[in-house]
Amino acid sequence: LCSLFALTAPAHAWVAGDTKTKYPIVLVPGVMGFDTLFGSIEYFYKVADGIHAYSGGQKTYNVSLSAWMSTEERGVALKNEITRILKTHYGVTTLTPAHKANILAHSHGATTSRVAVKLMENNIASLTTVAGPHYGTPMPDYAVTLPKELVLAATSVINLAGSGVALLSGRLDWINQQNSYAVMNDFTQAGMKQFNAKYPSAGVPAGGSYGTLKYGADAKAPGKWAGDGQGDEKSVSDPSAILFYSF
Repeated sequence: LCSLFALTAPAHAWVAGDTKTKYPIVLVPGVMGFDTLFGSIEYFYKVADGIHAYSGGQKTYNVSLSAWMSTEERGVALKNEITRILKTHYGVTTLTPAHKANILAHSHGATTSRVAVKLMENNIASLTTVAGPHYGTPMPDYAVTLPKELVLAATSVINLAGSGVALLSGRLDWINQQNSYAVMNDFTQAGMKQFNAKYPSAGVPAGGSYGTLKYGADAKAPGKWAGDGQGDEKSVSDPSAILFYSF
């Protein structure tokens, strides 16, 4: 969506430098995600190029994560990746609150990022999620009603596909780190209800029901603009606040 908007926006709508952010942008993929395949095919196809062009040189970083991993484990891995990126970007060995990143996350990357935000809230300036499963997704709720043997067989094939992505992206360390069964359970409404209780976010509207198969469509109130990594709201003018956006 971001790259489509950038490609179709009228030329007069953009002035190089107008959209450059104070901190670098980290792009976080969803399931079956990667940074690049064969060293050149990006998961976020041309998004980094668009951001760089229209911002006048904004620095972005693609993140490599396991294609299928439980949300909490993936969040810890993301925290480690962002820490490495920030240390390299700023040329430091120890991070301080002055060293921050903006996160742009898709799908499973959205909830993955919420774990990372809680673990390193002092180093996150904003979190923007695109199609994040903040209230669960329909397919996992259907899958858990099927015979477990069938589900395990299917997830074994999916895990194999995830290992293939790890191989093609040059991250051999992710080959044996595939667990689509855990992701399926994380994405159910019940799984997300537990997740939202453990990893609350001021940006995720409270009041959405679970069990009515509306997947958050009945949330009673909009989320807040800013907060911390523990789910508490903050003023948007607070320099320590994390800004939240979603599409």
